[in-house]
Amino acid sequence: MLGTSSSQEKFGLTRFGYERCLTHAHIAFVALEFGTYQPPRGGRVLQADHWLWNHGDPTGPEAVPLRDALRDPFYPPFDDWKEMVLWRSRQVPGQGVTGLAGDDVQLALAGFCNDESSMNFYRAIRKGTIFKAIVGREPFHWVSARPEVLELGSKYGGWGIDASAISSSTTVASFGLGEDVTFEASLIERFGCQVYGFDPTPRSVRYVTEHVRNPRFSAFPYALSDTDGTLTFTLPPASAADQVSASAVARYDPSSAGTVDVPSLTLATARSRFGLQRLDIVKMDIEGAEYAVIQQAVTNGWLDEVGQVLVEFHHFLPGLTSAQTRQAIALLRGAGFDIAWIGRTNHEYLFTRQRRNAAR
Repeated sequence: MLGTSSSQEKFGLTRFGYERCLTHAHIAFVALEFGTYQPPRGGRVLQADHWLWNHGDPTGPEAVPLRDALRDPFYPPFDDWKEMVLWRSRQVPGQGVTGLAGDDVQLALAGFCNDESSMNFYRAIRKGTIFKAIVGREPFHWVSARPEVLELGSKYGGWGIDASAISSSTTVASFGLGEDVTFEASLIERFGCQVYGFDPTPRSVRYVTEHVRNPRFSAFPYALSDTDGTLTFTLPPASAADQVSASAVARYDPSSAGTVDVPSLTLATARSRFGLQRLDIVKMDIEGAEYAVIQQAVTNGWLDEVGQVLVEFHHFLPGLTSAQTRQAIALLRGAGFDIAWIGRTNHEYLFTRQRRNAAR
């Protein structure tokens, strides 16, 4: 409390009723404030509303756009903002109850109110994920908190990783770099890993050439696929939010997006060609090609010595389905992996070895 706020005297607040009824209790009120726009924007709208009620007609046609404008500073029409408000509104009361409860109640609430549980809840409500899951359009898995899992990288390019199984001797193969290598850079900075990055898309090749200087980060212009040879990538259409990630699988319209031919390698060929005899972590952000690659890698035992597999599933791209993601998850589980982390979009997954989890 800075003591810098001032207010006229207030009457009829709900808190007054609680204070009168609960005279035996100490009451602490928590108000959550969620930012929207800079103050001048809201001030102009309030000024216009004040003018309307004093000099205009609040029931006339000129009042309609003003009413809409008055709502906007207090309830912006952005889904991300609404989701974060709902997420935080659920998280804070849970934390408060946990903090005030006795030891037994805290233990009972711990699994429900921890940060990972809050992220599960956030994933469920984000863009109606839970409703899509109910009708079969989106897989959804509840993930238990794991203290060894850290999130590294930016909001856009970040991933979860089991930090307890990483050291300077860890070898990472990252397929799909785009224009964000903050995850790979964080692995090198924090643990001293050796990272091998692969991405043949023209914009990614330019970005990596201009920005990657660390000798522990080697980058190669190849696509990961279930075949060795050449793939035709369709570039994302102009309307797509992501203008970097091309795909050989998604059914973009090539007449409106354009195409580019790129060299491709299987996981086995990439390992033999670039000397990856030991491979501890494999990351795949390969725009829909992950389904065929996982099928091939599991069938041939190419992941048997890999401890962590990170995958972004792309069933949201045109021509791909959530059934393919469910099948890929089942294959990885059958190969001895557990889901250890899922990102905020519900598409990025971290799989870790079951035997390693059980040993802890």
